[in-house]
Amino acid sequence: MLPQSYKAALSSIRFVSLLSFDINFAFAVLLQFFICYLQVYCLKKEDKDAFNLLEEKEGYEMNGAKRSSEKRIMFVFFFLVIATSFSACNQEGGILDMTYSYDANTIYWPTAKSFILENVSWGITEGGWWYASNEFSASEHGGTHVDAPIHFAEKGRTIEQIPLEEWIGPAVKLDVTEKCEKNRDYLLGVDDIKNWEREYGKIPDGAWVIMYTGIGTEYYPDKKKVLGTHKTGEEAIPELSFPGFSPESVEFLIEDRNIKGIAIDTPSIDYGKSKEFKVHQVLCGADKLALENIANLDKLPASGAMLYVVPMQIKGGTGAPARVFAIVP
Repeated sequence: MLPQSYKAALSSIRFVSLLSFDINFAFAVLLQFFICYLQVYCLKKEDKDAFNLLEEKEGYEMNGAKRSSEKRIMFVFFFLVIATSFSACNQEGGILDMTYSYDANTIYWPTAKSFILENVSWGITEGGWWYASNEFSASEHGGTHVDAPIHFAEKGRTIEQIPLEEWIGPAVKLDVTEKCEKNRDYLLGVDDIKNWEREYGKIPDGAWVIMYTGIGTEYYPDKKKVLGTHKTGEEAIPELSFPGFSPESVEFLIEDRNIKGIAIDTPSIDYGKSKEFKVHQVLCGADKLALENIANLDKLPASGAMLYVVPMQIKGGTGAPARVFAIVP
């Protein structure tokens, strides 16, 4: 068994090395090398026979040496963390915000309740200080938001039942903008996925597979250009027109690849003319995640970025607004 100080060090270093994989490969290798060294060192120090023998011979001095060694190891550990942080600050890439702000123009499904923000207090109080407070209300599914499996699966998980780490994964961007420009109702196919893999390699485990249509990215929040109609309510449904995933492509990703979820820059992973929402059914039935109305896909590289999705923690939620960002190389 390793001492708690060593366990904490190993856990922290592994976390930093995972982050640094996206930031600086050289530092990741360096950290991993140090992890191996520390593991071997700790195992040697924990060898009971050897330790007891040394303790009998050295007494108090051995305990002091042990504490001194721990201090040296922790010093090196913190030095490497600081070095990695310095490297991150000097990288060419950075953080890419992929979230649309919520306001009166936020795009929702035509039959859903839109975002409403009301001032409760906004000014100088009777006591002479400034005080501001708002109230807001909206549907779960609008703007940059996520779908939990319960959205289309009776026994699926709700928002609060999904671990935070499940919302994080490598970003795989499938650029089908040219095809969507020619056909607003384009369905992403298995061939589009395999074409990406021919250029960039197999989709990594735990990835977010993102369909870049260009329509939402270019025109959001123009409802007519994004949804295909400016109408609201049931009368808008027959006029909806925008691209989406095909059921076959999602089945392929679920059965033949190990993904976290899928994302798109339009209001739905199903295309606008869908009547049965088959993609939602397949994805949620497989206990996977969805992200819709993702922003700034034109700035996201085709591979190499890490996507972070932070949804509002709504207990019992079928979906939720989310703050989404990517660490880009």
